[in-house]
Amino acid sequence: MSEQLLEVKEIYQRFSKRILALENISFRIKKGEVIALLGDNGAGKSTLIKLLSGYYCPTSGDILWEGKKLDWNKKSSTRLARAVGIQTVYQDLGLIEQLSVLRNFFLGNELTKGKIFPVLDFAGMAAVVEEQLEQMAIKRKIDPFEQVSCLSGGERQVLAISRAVYFKSKLLIMDEPTSALSLKQRKEVYASVRKAAASGIAVIYITHSLDSLSKLVDRYLILNHGRLVGDYDVKAVSDRQLEELITK
Repeated sequence: MSEQLLEVKEIYQRFSKRILALENISFRIKKGEVIALLGDNGAGKSTLIKLLSGYYCPTSGDILWEGKKLDWNKKSSTRLARAVGIQTVYQDLGLIEQLSVLRNFFLGNELTKGKIFPVLDFAGMAAVVEEQLEQMAIKRKIDPFEQVSCLSGGERQVLAISRAVYFKSKLLIMDEPTSALSLKQRKEVYASVRKAAASGIAVIYITHSLDSLSKLVDRYLILNHGRLVGDYDVKAVSDRQLEELITK
């Protein structure tokens, strides 16, 4: 896919006269593209994803979404981000441990049946959850009615990805999704990310780990002290060069 989804143009993010968190950041993302956002601690990764998610309003610069400028404001920009299709999955995933897989999947968007006296359609929701998870690269058959607390870290990530696919997200931002996962779980998450991308979802994948990253992503965006110091095709740079760019 080649259609442009997101363009960030000359973004500056200043928190005070002394603190310039992002400086002149510009890049583009296409539909179905998987981007690794890399950088050492304090590089500006968290600030950038919070800006794209609507939690921060840029001090200056523009964010274009499918060619149209997004007008962030402090009161409703997070809602606007979700409305246009930007879904952010943080390390804690925003899942409620005491609720079932099904309730977490549909939280706030439950299916109902019956026109006069609508009730929750648990059978319909269970069928959706089973179908969505089966389409992902997850080995164990998950019961939609089991508690999320019973899922492994990898299964929780896959649940978050499948939810984004089902609800037609266009950009999925994943913050350190495999930081505490085993190799097997990481492979499941990688495969699910690629399936999401194949459906047309663009993915920004924030990580400190370079392990097997070249098999997952299409491009690297590298931040260093609030500046974008690299925008590389995955085939154009080695892991060693990446480490040098990240830590210099």
